[in-house]
Order: sequence, then C-alpha cells, then structure tokens
Amino acid sequence: MKSMLFGRKKEMVFTSIIVMASGQSQRMGYNKLLLPYEGKTFFTRTLETALKIPHAEVIAVVSPKDTLHLSFPARVRVLLNRDWKSGQSASVRIGTKKAQGEQFLYLPIDQPLLTPAILQQIIDCGKVDRITIPTDAAGKFHSPILFGGKFKNELMHVSGSAGGRAVRKAHPAAQFLVPIKESWRLEDFDTPAKYCQLIGENAVSPEKTIARLNGKKRLKYTKSHDCEMHTRKACALVWKRDRKITQHALKGHDPRRKRYGNYLPQLGGDFCSETKNGH
Repeated sequence: MKSMLFGRKKEMVFTSIIVMASGQSQRMGYNKLLLPYEGKTFFTRTLETALKIPHAEVIAVVSPKDTLHLSFPARVRVLLNRDWKSGQSASVRIGTKKAQGEQFLYLPIDQPLLTPAILQQIIDCGKVDRITIPTDAAGKFHSPILFGGKFKNELMHVSGSAGGRAVRKAHPAAQFLVPIKESWRLEDFDTPAKYCQLIGENAVSPEKTIARLNGKKRLKYTKSHDCEMHTRKACALVWKRDRKITQHALKGHDPRRKRYGNYLPQLGGDFCSETKNGH
C-alpha cells in the first residue's frame, strides 16, 4: 500500500497511535480529558483525529478513575493504567507493550487543534531507526513524537515522569525534524490561561473559568480502586447478557439503560477484554 499525501509515494507502515490519557491534570486543575471545545471534549476530539489515519491502530491509555466519564469508539483499544500517579512513563510502557504497529506515535490529549493531515505528515516521515519530531517555525520541538520500531524495547522500560523524552535525548543522531506549516496547531493547552485563550474568554482570571467547570469546587475523584471495581462489574454484566442485549438492540432499545443509565452503552472497542483480563 502506498500513500500519495504531500505529493510523494511512500510504503505505508502500520502505525500504533497511543493516546496518552491517564495524567493528573495538575496544572489545569480540571480533568483535561473532559474540557469542552467546539462542542466536544478534548478526549473525543483526539480520538476522532487519530481514527482518521489509515493503516493504523488507536490505543487509549486511561486511568480507572476516568472510565466512568468517557465513551470509547469501537475501533479504539482501551488499556487501563493503574499506576497513573507515577507519571507519564507508565502510560508509555503500557501502550507500547500492547502496540502491534511497526512504529509508535504518542499523542497527548491537550492538543485539540491537531489535524489528521499533520499526524499523517509526521507518520509519513517515520523510519524504523528514526525518531520523528514536529517543530514550529522557530525550531521548537512539539508533540506528538513518532518512534521507529528500533526503540520499542527502550520505550517499554522507561521510568519517571519524562516518558519517551529520555529515549529521545539518548539518541540525538536518530532525531528527524519535521517543520509543520500550520505550527500554531501544535500548541498544547495545559493551563487555565492557555485554555481561556483557546475558547476566546477573558484570561484576566482564568481560574474562574476552571472553577465554573468544576462547579466552584476543585476536581475530586472517587477512589481509583472503587471506580475500577465498578467498571469490572459493569463489564461482566455486558458479557453475561451479550446475547440478550444483541437481540434487544436489533429492536432499537437497550435493556441496560433503565438500570444503569447511559454508562454501559458507552463501552466499546477492546475495553472490556482488557479490563477483564487485568492487563
């Protein structure tokens, strides 16, 4: 298979797009996955962008505490990061270990302006022994970064809060820079002030915007263990009633809604199987 994007032919390599969605959002003060922008959350926009890339798999690494608030398209493989407090490296290890691609694109969820064309431009520049990095007009490095298959073993053993940055720094000769024409789309929005600029609100008091999103309270989560147990029980019901649910779905309704609301129907992809097996 060949790609004709950007006016050149290239053998298409199967790519694993790993969505990094298990952070603590400490600088934002609000769960970045759920931040609204143009009618969609950051998380939803990121998944939709990734799913438009051909010849690729999409893996979302999320923490158990967030599974109650998210919906997952059927094509997205969802992995639980139970060690989400330890930093970005845990997400890198988990996603890389399960990835089946020949190269790995690590996609944050706080870059809502990214387009499929930008992701494809980065992917098309990838090679097995190359670390492909998008840059702006000033030459500044940005995410998402693409790692060739040569670095998989190192990525599976990263530690600390740096994630794949340590691997990138260890191989300066392997770095390949890709200037992005619309470099403003590479901006990450990880603070209240930046988010206010994104949505066009007065940034004089960005904390008020976040406070409003939080219902005038700091974001609080149910204990991770409790959320995970709830999720596992819910998924067990899906498997147990699979035949009955399918029959009802064909008739246009879902018997789970009355008892469980809209939560259960949001589960999709490989989420249930990953949770049930404890991976």
